[in-house]
Amino acid sequence: MRLETHASLLLGRTGGMLTLAMLLVAGCASSSHRPERDRSIEEYAPLKLGARWSYAVRYPGQEGEMTVSLVGMENQYFMDDRGGYFLHTPDGLRDKERFLIRYPLVPGNKWKSVVGPSAVEHLEIVSVGEPCEAAAGNFADCLVVMGRIRRDDTMSLEIRWTWVRGIGLAKLETTADLKGKGTLPQVTQSLKHYDLQAGATAAPSTPASAPSDAPGGEEEGAPETWESE
Repeated sequence: MRLETHASLLLGRTGGMLTLAMLLVAGCASSSHRPERDRSIEEYAPLKLGARWSYAVRYPGQEGEMTVSLVGMENQYFMDDRGGYFLHTPDGLRDKERFLIRYPLVPGNKWKSVVGPSAVEHLEIVSVGEPCEAAAGNFADCLVVMGRIRRDDTMSLEIRWTWVRGIGLAKLETTADLKGKGTLPQVTQSLKHYDLQAGATAAPSTPASAPSDAPGGEEEGAPETWESE
């Protein structure tokens, strides 16, 4: 089973999963100013070479597990082993196509990604600093982002990312709203265990321009490594 995080983890870009859900996205605009804040996006999406996250995965007719590892760097982007690229900027966390999380980190903050000539993905921060749960257990400080897109007259798609402060992506859920059939679940990706200090064995592919690490925070009390029983 191949999953390129849209979340790929992290990460945000679960390309393989989102292909199953038929969700394709492209770029969005950026601003030039990041306001003062109590929390940073780097805390909710820590990027470090060698870090890895393992998930229980479920989609129609199948279940399994997936592990996503950050294995290298390219033009300042962190690369995972499932085709995902992630970069922290002054405006937020983005992949090569669009922003996954944008400042300010406040509920109701909205932005858009152009999908095609007649389709736009609408994203919004739903909550910040609220508790959440995943296969790994309960977490006290989470960030939830919702994305919605109307594919055509018969189908709309929704994706929900849940990020844990100091850990990264904890949950990804997609649903499809089909005309005449109602809302149907598509993909659920739930964190089982993680290791943020797994040992950086991959060297950056562009050392002249790529940082050796990205600033990241830890949720108070969150261990560097955790596995579910």
